[in-house]
Amino acid sequence: MKDRLLVFVFAAMFAALSINVHADQTKISPDLLEKLDVQGPSIQSGAPVKVIVQTAGRITATQRRFFQSLGGRINGDFQSVDGFAADVPLFTLERISDLPGVKYISVDRTVRMTMDYTSAAVGVKEVREKYGATGAGVGVAVIDSGVASAPDLAGRIAAFYDFVGGRYTPYDDNGHGTHVAGIIAGSGVSSKGRLQGIAPEAHIFAVKVLGSDGSGCVSNVIKAIDLVLYRRHEYNIRVINLSISQPVYETYLCDPLCQAVERAWVDGVTVVCSAGNLGTYGYGTICSPGNDPYAITVGAMNCVFTYQTSDDLIGSYSSKGLTRFDHVLKPDIVAPGNKVASLRVPGSYLDLKYPENRVDQYYFRLSGASMAVPVAAGAAALLLEHNPELNPDTIKARLMRAAEKIKYDPMTRGAGYLDIPEALELQYDLFRYATSPTVIPLTTGGVALVDTLSVTGDNAVWGDNAVWGDNAVWGDNAVWGDNAVWGDNAVWGDNAVWGDNAVWGDNAVWGDNAVWGDNAVWGDDAQRGDAPDAPQPTESSTTSDGLYTTQNITWGRRAGFWHFYD
Repeated sequence: MKDRLLVFVFAAMFAALSINVHADQTKISPDLLEKLDVQGPSIQSGAPVKVIVQTAGRITATQRRFFQSLGGRINGDFQSVDGFAADVPLFTLERISDLPGVKYISVDRTVRMTMDYTSAAVGVKEVREKYGATGAGVGVAVIDSGVASAPDLAGRIAAFYDFVGGRYTPYDDNGHGTHVAGIIAGSGVSSKGRLQGIAPEAHIFAVKVLGSDGSGCVSNVIKAIDLVLYRRHEYNIRVINLSISQPVYETYLCDPLCQAVERAWVDGVTVVCSAGNLGTYGYGTICSPGNDPYAITVGAMNCVFTYQTSDDLIGSYSSKGLTRFDHVLKPDIVAPGNKVASLRVPGSYLDLKYPENRVDQYYFRLSGASMAVPVAAGAAALLLEHNPELNPDTIKARLMRAAEKIKYDPMTRGAGYLDIPEALELQYDLFRYATSPTVIPLTTGGVALVDTLSVTGDNAVWGDNAVWGDNAVWGDNAVWGDNAVWGDNAVWGDNAVWGDNAVWGDNAVWGDNAVWGDNAVWGDDAQRGDAPDAPQPTESSTTSDGLYTTQNITWGRRAGFWHFYD
């Protein structure tokens, strides 16, 4: 009775406030704020908007009733992230943001789907001959458009869940997820072994979150990650493949999808993500959740239909770092992703839309970072078969250290081109988080790589040339020279990635204002000082050796300076 009375009193109090009640707008994502601005006076009659609400701990029954009294409808709680998906009327959004326990509210955004030469490029033949590695016993979760039954996957679709149509039998009305699963674990039986996947004896845990058009909502992806974590011991799921992406609207610390990825990571599941397919727009185009420093983020290479790697090229579409807001160095590695032959789903959306991509009745070619991700996910499965004790951080570190240091700069190719035999050779173990480093400019004109989780600038993991290459990459007159990345017309310049008319500009991909303002990233408009409150690490956020890292995860801080917001 007291709870009901309390809800009634608070609801009446909020109802008495005007629509312009002072709200903590740092708790509302930029795209939600834009919706508020666009609606203006007509906001009271607007349709509800689908959102994700992140909270401080689990929501209580009282808070749930209070939220509902403001017109909100909860569509499901998350397990990997403290929070829930909901429909809320726009005119109550600011009131909801003021509720105790509400950390951050964002749009429930749309995510999209972003082996012949492929296997040769990453050394699969050598892996088979020397180690006999096939991924046997390792479960890989494919969170995508579904996985259809095919001879190449016979007996190895271990489970199928459908968050789109609610069906129980494996299917894929788009074709993307099946293509991804074939790159990971196709047996090659329909091609007499020629188009075999990277880990042909791994098993697939398939979760459908994308519809026939290749799009879906973030909340379903988070629910899929929840499901994977719940079932991971039953199916020995050690790897999650996320060949999907969405625009970056906030720091990864606020992005609910990134937070779900991190929860999976600290629970011992290696998460492999797409860099994105926006490389033609230049630097600074990494997509979410590939912008999260924990995940293994993969860009795409073009094998140019040859078996040797010396003539391989970066995919023109492969997204480049640094990441928006956080300046994390991404991608982590690159792998084959151009015109990759894998499983075809006859009659699916992609099969009908691109008939010219058909190889034969069983196979189909697709290009994109989406195709590079399962190559790396398959590599992770091979490492785990070889040594089941490996943790996600060691897997990431080995893949990056083993990668071939090809000619491109680290914001294009990360630590280099995936080399599976070399990764299997390494005995390097890591007992701390292998978060991708943050890049900061120095007053001397150079740059520094610093540990993303540390405000002290510890370079122990990534600071050496074994990961990033030699001085040809980092030298004064190479990538980081005055007229290169840091120059006036490069990454940070007004007319480049962050400029008004570039990727983040009014008329470009993300549809909002120039990210960093008139004076670019490090100019006079770079606001330093207090940062907003946001979700804090949970007690499960421990390092690989069991030590809590809360003291090194300071909200809004990066390597000794305050993060700033546009």
